[in-house]
Amino acid sequence: AICNFLPNALCNQGVHFARANHVAHQCECFRCYFEVGPTSVEPCQTQNSDGVLREGVRNGSIKALLVLGEDLTAEAGFTTEDLAKPEFIASVQLLAGATAEASDVVLPGAAFTEKRGSMVNLTGRLQRLNRAVEPQGQCRDDWEILRDLAAAVSGNKPDIFLIEDLFKKVAASTPAFEGLTLSKIGHLGTVVTETGYQIPLLTNERARAAAGIING
Repeated sequence: AICNFLPNALCNQGVHFARANHVAHQCECFRCYFEVGPTSVEPCQTQNSDGVLREGVRNGSIKALLVLGEDLTAEAGFTTEDLAKPEFIASVQLLAGATAEASDVVLPGAAFTEKRGSMVNLTGRLQRLNRAVEPQGQCRDDWEILRDLAAAVSGNKPDIFLIEDLFKKVAASTPAFEGLTLSKIGHLGTVVTETGYQIPLLTNERARAAAGIING
């Protein structure tokens, strides 16, 4: 029910998405973002600056926020006075905090131990992330929340039901992931790009092994 209420509130205000240190202003409207898609819609402005988002909130040009798992006061330089200015704030949160308290609606997000998925580490290795415990209560993964919001906004039935479906869509649009599925990543991961970065601990262990020194 909450996902049916949120889109109208967000569309009426012209929502902006907030993630600390990476803010993307996609067009003026939540409906445009999800119906057309962030890659095909021509954004009226694209910014990657927390300062731009803060200024928009402070001068009143940004009237609504959808916050994905961040406490904006701790991670993006917002004050409690800033958070009192938007007409509507919805946030996906795991813990209580200033952003959650300022939100009109708080959606319970899953903790990292409750999620499945994948990541590319600093060395360019794609790794699979496994769930350690089941999500509690009504908690959901971020992608599930966004999927349901998108479906409520567009009126279209979602075509993604499992994390495997989501990975297939990512792989289809990411050349480095071509031919991969979540299960094919394997327990040790797979290198998808060379970054030149080395993890000191692993480098030292390989050197010790090459020298015949016992590791452990």
